Amino acid sequence: MRTNDPNDPNAGDAIDQGISRHLLKIQGLIIPMLLSIIGFFVVQSYFDLKQIAADNQRFTTYIGTNNQRMEGVEKRLTDVEAEQRRLKEAQLEGVKKEADDWSVFWKEYGFFFSLTNPRSRVKSH
Repeated sequence: MRTNDPNDPNAGDAIDQGISRHLLKIQGLIIPMLLSIIGFFVVQSYFDLKQIAADNQRFTTYIGTNNQRMEGVEKRLTDVEAEQRRLKEAQLEGVKKEADDWSVFWKEYGFFFSLTNPRSRVKSH
């Protein structure tokens, strides 16, 4: 029979045993709870790292395709600039040739159109 007498020598042992039993139960729950919390954060970190790796892969793919697209644009732009340069040079050559042709024409035949030029007069014998 149990008594609530504080002077009973077995009363302290019973309390200690009850406390020890409860502490063991709590310790048995604390360790799995801590392990589950640690496990949760480890799994969460794993998924975060996996997501970061996927984002990096998508970004790398985007950068690669963007670089290819820009190289294509730069190549087409270079081709257009080269064609414009070629057309401009051809136009300039045409203008120079026309100017040279007129220069030669006026040098050789221009005096025929001048009334005061002595070569344009008919010589009489």
